[in-house]
Amino acid sequence: MIEWNSLAGVPLAPFVGPFPHRPFLEASARCGSGDPLVVSDGENAMAVVVIDGVVQFVGEHHLTDYHSPLGSDTDALVALLVADLGALPFDLDSLPREAADPLAAAFGAAGRRVERMPDEPCLVIDLSDDTEADWESSLRSKNRHEVRRKRRRYEEARGAAVFGSGSEHFESFVALHRSSRGDKGGFMTEAVEGFFAELLLVPGAQLDVLLGDDAVEAAAFGFEDADGYYLYNSAYDIDVADLSPGIILVDHLIGRTWSRGLGRFDFLKGEETYKRRLGAQERPLFRLEVAA
Repeated sequence: MIEWNSLAGVPLAPFVGPFPHRPFLEASARCGSGDPLVVSDGENAMAVVVIDGVVQFVGEHHLTDYHSPLGSDTDALVALLVADLGALPFDLDSLPREAADPLAAAFGAAGRRVERMPDEPCLVIDLSDDTEADWESSLRSKNRHEVRRKRRRYEEARGAAVFGSGSEHFESFVALHRSSRGDKGGFMTEAVEGFFAELLLVPGAQLDVLLGDDAVEAAAFGFEDADGYYLYNSAYDIDVADLSPGIILVDHLIGRTWSRGLGRFDFLKGEETYKRRLGAQERPLFRLEVAA
């Protein structure tokens, strides 16, 4: 039986939300492939799975935005990994620099050849500057006016925006996903729906919605911790796309994060243009390929 209890401690990389911790990884393991293994010495730990003879993190790349070991002694952790998994190769994705660099050094010191390469980045708004009157004041003039223009247009059509939150909106979140066009519409399979239902139980999980005409017009699934908010997934009603309901909801969430004194709004992975227009900057992530 896997020892999930040994997956404890502080992540090696900062600002990684729920992703390296037990609740998220347990849910990920149940919807992923292979048999998970937690490698731990009580102070350092990492949850891995062997797929086609390659050691990977628990948590598939397209569902897990950050990976990081727990604990700070990467030499000890790598020694454990090599002892438990022998000469298998490793493919470790979604690592912030603060985790990728020491892990690469530790594998190198253990005599393993490591190739370090860029992975898909996350996009993050820095809200830590408390000299601004509000978060929008930090935006470029053109983008600030665009956000305010969309808000005015929405209010002209609907009145003041009404927001809600809570698990009672889960079915609406799922339905909005399934009504989306293109690949997004096919994302929310029954298995993925079950995964999201489990994620609602993860500490800090939040489901927020924009309500218009007594219906959910946009929904956002995210996580909040002491560092900030992580926007994990979202969907909107395509029938009212001209009112930009997704942007209206995200604008609300960023403002709420700022008002709570939290220093980051993390859009996580995904290169959608609107994220940069709202002031997000790249946070580089890396992939380590460790030869057998």
